[in-house]
Amino acid sequence: MIATLDNTRQRNALVSPLKRLRSTSQRAAPLPASATAGAAGASGLLGAIASGLASIEVSARRGGSPLHYWAGRLRAAGNELYQTAGGAPVA
Repeated sequence: MIATLDNTRQRNALVSPLKRLRSTSQRAAPLPASATAGAAGASGLLGAIASGLASIEVSARRGGSPLHYWAGRLRAAGNELYQTAGGAPVA
């Protein structure tokens, strides 16, 4: 999935049908006035997917990736475990 999102052509091929599906579903069942007052109708499942894809794209542009995130989390957990066992933190 990450490799697909890194490739612009494949990412656009994934996002384009999602946008069409969102616009079709909005025409089929218009949102109530209270829901449209939000962030440009970014609610529901399609809004969450679009938001997640945008977040991944921004993170990838900054050089971050899920791998970097989880490596940092694993390192922090290891340090915490080591400190709990009575050792000094590992850099």
